[in-house]
Amino acid sequence: MPFSKKFMHLSFDLIGRTPYTPPTLLVRLSKGDRKTGMQLTGNNQIRTIVALQAGAAVGIGLVLLVLGKTAAWSGLIGGLIAALANGFFALRSFVHYRAQDPGKIASRMLGAEIQKLVLTGLMFTMAIVTISPLSIGALLGGYLCVQVAVPLIVLVFQDRQKSLRF
Repeated sequence: MPFSKKFMHLSFDLIGRTPYTPPTLLVRLSKGDRKTGMQLTGNNQIRTIVALQAGAAVGIGLVLLVLGKTAAWSGLIGGLIAALANGFFALRSFVHYRAQDPGKIASRMLGAEIQKLVLTGLMFTMAIVTISPLSIGALLGGYLCVQVAVPLIVLVFQDRQKSLRF
């Protein structure tokens, strides 16, 4: 599968290695053990990915210091908004949850995604209203970079793992 198609199957909310587009999710979950349930990803992996997102936010803030304090703070805040929202999604979707029914986990993830979008909107609103001066471009750029950075890292890591096997 070409790189662009692989990337499109990964959600920007990637918390584990399993792409969770609805058809893929239902196929993968239906292969699990229905009696004991299945957990999509381990808590350590979730913590690692959310920590990578927070680290990416700090890195973006440091890089934007070249443009000034306002841009650096705005980029850091935008990146942290993404990391916090994805951490919330991970907490609601994966931690201490074992799915016995694919429909239950799909609906749980959909509910968590909607809550995450509302939380993200509230955090952006709070940042825009309360922080002065603020660079909107750096705020949104930091958010987008953190959202895109981790799926790319996971995709590259998966490709390296596959190439090491052969």
